[in-house]
Amino acid sequence: IIEDLILDCNLPTRTGSNTSGEHCLKIRSGSDLLFNNVTAKNALLDGFYLDTLTPGTASSIPTDITFKDCTADACYRNGLSAIQSLRLKVSGGSYKNSSGNLPEAGIDLEDDGTAGNTDTIIENCSFLDNDGTGIQASGIFGCDNVTIQNCYFKGNGEEALAIGSCRGVNLFNLNIGEHTTSSRGVIDFLSTGITDNVAIKNVTFRDCIAGEDTSKACIYMHSNNTGHVDIDGISIYDSGGTGLDIQCP
Repeated sequence: IIEDLILDCNLPTRTGSNTSGEHCLKIRSGSDLLFNNVTAKNALLDGFYLDTLTPGTASSIPTDITFKDCTADACYRNGLSAIQSLRLKVSGGSYKNSSGNLPEAGIDLEDDGTAGNTDTIIENCSFLDNDGTGIQASGIFGCDNVTIQNCYFKGNGEEALAIGSCRGVNLFNLNIGEHTTSSRGVIDFLSTGITDNVAIKNVTFRDCIAGEDTSKACIYMHSNNTGHVDIDGISIYDSGGTGLDIQCP
């Protein structure tokens, strides 16, 4: 257990770099780790970073890693990057103000082409004012079974959620406000496709998409998506554009 810790990498007086590898906290392999009330701020790259020491070896993938009530703030690339993980759980806390180098996300679940993230839960978190996406889940292998529930998104510069190359996606009880994304959807299912069931339930949009731009939607699902889609309990208030643009066959 690592708890009640503040890691400040002092980005305002240094130069961020996409190749520096200078994260506030880097986890390379390991299992059964709990980070409780840990803050990573002003990282020169990512606030928190998960990967394996030996790509391609299943036993080396970070397993049962939990971030509870943690904060990532003002990091140069992402608040939290998970390259490979098994049963990653992010519960509570906030991931905000990522700015400097793409994807500038609160949390980025994105593999490097060796393996992806499996059985991920993100719950009870806030994703605020990131220059990019609140949560991005994509990559070559992508994610198997990702649940995002009881989370709040506000003021992110691109999508609240961008999802592609995932098998089994559950989006439950989300509140999304003040997103004027330049992308196709505030929740954007990408052209890389979802190849298993998608469930979207009890999601509220408020003050999303300025004006009457019908090329943008609160939920956009690309036609490459091939799995079953279940959508229920969507509420949209004071938002422009299209409510749902579902193009999957």
